[in-house]
Amino acid sequence: KQTHHFAHYNSRVSCKHVAETNAHIWAKDVLEREKRLVIPAVIAEHDGNTHEVSPARIHAFAHARLEKRLGTIVPDVILETASGAQLIVEVRVTHASEEAKLETLHRDNLSAIEIDLRRFRTSSDRQAVEEALLTDAPREWLSNAKQAIFDERLRNRLEAAEARKAKEAEARTKRLRLAEQEKERRAREQVERSVRTLTQAIRDQPAFVQELPDFVAGIMHEF
Repeated sequence: KQTHHFAHYNSRVSCKHVAETNAHIWAKDVLEREKRLVIPAVIAEHDGNTHEVSPARIHAFAHARLEKRLGTIVPDVILETASGAQLIVEVRVTHASEEAKLETLHRDNLSAIEIDLRRFRTSSDRQAVEEALLTDAPREWLSNAKQAIFDERLRNRLEAAEARKAKEAEARTKRLRLAEQEKERRAREQVERSVRTLTQAIRDQPAFVQELPDFVAGIMHEF
């Protein structure tokens, strides 16, 4: 009985290990066969601002290489376009990509995504695993060779927008200042016209002028 008990326990561990391994193998196999998958949206970032460069979409590749050394790392899959652009695909069934691998990806400016298949860790449904990997399993960029370019473009766009706003604000302030100056000029002209009209009216009445105080007479001589 005791022998049977341990045999059953070991069998369960073995089955779990095989299922976990299968999920990883099937994921790589389907990429080698299909050479297509949904890549995540590309998001540019700068100073808390984001801009979607391209949405998540299905991308087709010309070639697929499984676990081939690339410099100091061995990616799960390397997909390659007809023009030679490469995308590394890491399949996460248990652990996320190691920090050392992430540092290498960034240092060597490589494009890589990670697809999360942890929910299929013990799955025996190959079709479900393959479909999830190709389309709807969670995925994210580990590194994007063009990320710095996208971020720089966003930074330039934001700075240009800020400069444009500052210029527009300056022009608006200038227009308001000129409008206020024009308003003041018109007000002065109106006062001057009124004074001239009044002065002329007074001059037309000689007897009245003689009765004006000296300071009023002085004002009249100004016009």
